Amino acid sequence: MSGKICDNTTGQCEECQTGWAQPMCTACLDFRYGSNCNKTCNCRNEHEVCDKKTGACKACPDWWTGNACDTCLDFRYGSNCHKTCKCRNKTEVCDKKTGACKACPDWWTGNACDKCKPGYHGVGCNETCGHCLTGDEACDTRTGTCGQGCAAGWEGVTCKTECKPGYHGVGCNETCGHCLTGDEACDTRTGTCEQGCDAGWEGVTCKTECKPGYHGVGCNETCGHCVTGDEACDTRTGTCGQGCDAGWEGVTSCAKDRYGKDCKNICENCKDWTCDPVIGCTKLLAAVNDGSTTAIAVGVVVVFAAAALGVFF
Repeated sequence: MSGKICDNTTGQCEECQTGWAQPMCTACLDFRYGSNCNKTCNCRNEHEVCDKKTGACKACPDWWTGNACDTCLDFRYGSNCHKTCKCRNKTEVCDKKTGACKACPDWWTGNACDKCKPGYHGVGCNETCGHCLTGDEACDTRTGTCGQGCAAGWEGVTCKTECKPGYHGVGCNETCGHCLTGDEACDTRTGTCEQGCDAGWEGVTCKTECKPGYHGVGCNETCGHCVTGDEACDTRTGTCGQGCDAGWEGVTSCAKDRYGKDCKNICENCKDWTCDPVIGCTKLLAAVNDGSTTAIAVGVVVVFAAAALGVFF
């Protein structure tokens, strides 16, 4: 007898234990079964009363099987049998409660092979992670998002888009330097100019201007004789903005009959004497030593003084 208080004459109970039916408390309530009436029927038809001893139904709901419809079909698991086994071996029946397999298929991991392996994401775990800052296996296994941002040379939420031309570095936030082949030609990761630097620049990223006194491609050429000093030329072209020092023009020394700043002065009446590109006729010095002509000596001194002051006739 399962009742709590039993009538001595009729055997009827005022109240039954959970799962038992009045008045005698000797049979299960409808939709309950088992030796203690503690199990619930699981029939396909929700209005069907299963066998109160065995739980047997005329038909089981989807994904269930067994006499009492209390067991998952093969290849199904979980509390409602609504999950599908994901074992590597398609003929393997996983654990019907946990989904555990002997081995998982490619890209999957976990006890029930229900999680993407590191480095993969997406519905089928068949998409690879992008270039995340913290490693190519660090993306969100559902969305593919790189939580900490992208590695150098990549951008976008999944870090699968390479930097646009002209940009490089982490997040593609740095601009390329002055590369020989154009300002958009640097390596998108390191910023390195593979073909070297444009004239006037040096360094692996070509962002450092030539040191004073140097110019040209790779800063390998030295400045000429600029009037404002040998370090005053344009770092790209080598041009002396204020002109040449005495005795020089263009990129060479003065022609043989010229001297002075930018070689503008002409040596006159030197005859066989040498026309020095800085001071003019140098043969005049011999006349001074001979004492033959005071005027000539004065002329030489004036030429020297003028040269020292940077003033020419």
